[in-house]
Amino acid sequence: MGDKKMANLEAIQKLIERIPEIEKSFYSADIGFFSSYDWKTRQRKTSTMPCEMIYKSPNFMAWRDELVCELSKLKKDAFIEEIIYLCQHFSGLGDRNKFDKRIWG
Repeated sequence: MGDKKMANLEAIQKLIERIPEIEKSFYSADIGFFSSYDWKTRQRKTSTMPCEMIYKSPNFMAWRDELVCELSKLKKDAFIEEIIYLCQHFSGLGDRNKFDKRIWG
């Protein structure tokens, strides 16, 4: 028999209960999304867009990695795979919308 670790459902529950705390890890940042050149002033102009990000927050990264690790031990189904996918695809742009989906909550 293999030595596959069993998921700790209590650990998963505790991680889920931490969602309100983790949500406080969001921070605002401006993302450059369009660059142009102003021929009159001979300067490059970069337009930015304010975004709420979480993906680089150490608190979020540790929580996400722990959650994905525990979920990976569960029997795979579409629901679990969707949560794992969402957790692993935070990139700065759209983080708030991804987090607010709250599939796990």
